[in-house]
This record gives sequence, C-alpha cells and structure tokens, in this order.
Amino acid sequence: MSTFVLVPGAFHGGWCWKKVVPLLRAMGHEVYTPTLTGLGERSHLLNRRIDLQTHIQDIVNLLEFEDLKGCPRWTQLREYSDRGSCGKGTTTVEVSR
Repeated sequence: MSTFVLVPGAFHGGWCWKKVVPLLRAMGHEVYTPTLTGLGERSHLLNRRIDLQTHIQDIVNLLEFEDLKGCPRWTQLREYSDRGSCGKGTTTVEVSR
C-alpha cells in the first residue's frame, strides 16, 4: 500500500483530514496529517520568521522522524489548489537517512 502525508492549507491543522484518514487507513494505507508551524493548533508558534521554507522543513522533519520506508532519499513535495485539481508548485527536498 501507499503512504500519504496530507498537509492542510492556511488556517487549518491536521484535523481537517479527519473524514479522509479513516477511509485511507481502511484501504490499508499509512496516513500522516501534520499541522504546520504557526497554523491550526500550532498558531501560538506564529512569528514573522515563519515562511514556506519553515513549512517545507516541517514536512522533511516528519519524513525523517517517522523514517518512512517508502520515502525515497529525494522526495518531491507538491502544492495543489484547494480543490486538488491542479498543481501550483513543486519542490524537491533531501531526506536524511
């Protein structure tokens, strides 16, 4: 099966995926729903230094901490529109092993 890291948009937390997570797990997938620094229940960490790079690092930290076996050393992170219909940007990050 696959591993999904579902990243919420602005003003949301990992909780926004609560209806999707049980469906994916019921199909045997591994699912992670992080809340990015400064958003949702982590809004108390918001400050002027938080930017896209901070959020990318949040995801890299998750991939490294969970030691996701299916995650290649070089991982592509994709940003989609709020409806998930079109790609808006990509970045490639190196995950330490």
